[in-house]
Amino acid sequence: MDDRRKHHRKKIAFPVRVSSAGGAQPFRAECLDLSVGGMGLVSKVAVEKEAVLQLEFSLASNSASSTPFRVTAIVRLVRQMLQVPEPRFAVGVEFLKLTAEQKRILESEVMSSLFMI
Repeated sequence: MDDRRKHHRKKIAFPVRVSSAGGAQPFRAECLDLSVGGMGLVSKVAVEKEAVLQLEFSLASNSASSTPFRVTAIVRLVRQMLQVPEPRFAVGVEFLKLTAEQKRILESEVMSSLFMI
């Protein structure tokens, strides 16, 4: 299988608050996996490919901080999932303009799962 990803991914589930640059009503999505480069989400709300989103969430590795993790991301993939009774969408986003501290926190979170026995 051809895996073109640049970063390791961690299967993880947590809520994500999503808002768009267009000022639409924020909505909640669920994280499915996380990497230093981006995140896979499941959402009840359809988003457009290439849309720029603001994401806000909390990470276990950053639990000492009461400040939510905030990052800008661009939508790279949107697929409608076959789920009943209501449609859901698989959304892949790429993080944009991470600070050095944000990269460190994400690396810590993702790498923690690689060394667990």
